[in-house]
Amino acid sequence: MKLLNFVAYLFYRYYSKGKTYGMEYINTIAALVMLSFLNVFAVLIIFNGTAVIPLDKEHRGATLLKGMIFICPWFLLFVALIRKKTLEALTYSPKVIKRGNFFLISYIVASIALIVLLIYLKKGIRSVTHI
Repeated sequence: MKLLNFVAYLFYRYYSKGKTYGMEYINTIAALVMLSFLNVFAVLIIFNGTAVIPLDKEHRGATLLKGMIFICPWFLLFVALIRKKTLEALTYSPKVIKRGNFFLISYIVASIALIVLLIYLKKGIRSVTHI
């Protein structure tokens, strides 16, 4: 929980400046949901379970509705786990924040790279060899 609060603090600190000021809590929760979905999606790719993700190429409205229903429990879970007052009360030294930002960005890049690699290994090899 301590790590989750720290990551949430980094996002909250980032979103509390500039154009996103005033919506930093919601943006923080949304960023955490997307970050968790990167991990879930990688696991689903490994175990060939991507069929559980609601995608319908013919009906975009239905896909959007199913996607919102699919994401809503995750969003509510993070809202229950991370309180705005807790984020506002947290303080860290500039050195810890700088190192945390570096590791968070590295983690996001590595997660995206892992997903791309897994997609390439699972599906891309067949299509790339026919070029």
